[in-house]
Amino acid sequence: MEAGSATRHDGLPAIALDCGDDDFLILQNLHLAEILKSKNFPFELRVREGAHTWQYWRNGLPDALRFVSYSFHN
Repeated sequence: MEAGSATRHDGLPAIALDCGDDDFLILQNLHLAEILKSKNFPFELRVREGAHTWQYWRNGLPDALRFVSYSFHN
């Protein structure tokens, strides 16, 4: 699931949230996404299958690095 856009807003940094659907922090991430959305703040939300594990983060690292690279260059 993705929401919003990674485009910067008024000079502020882009925000990406990435959380596993079995992560103990999923509710907090979804709550933060709702707050950002209510403020019309651009962000990207990724909810993938998995928990808060090294394997989850290793698998997500390529996307995270692309997001950071894109954000620095735009």
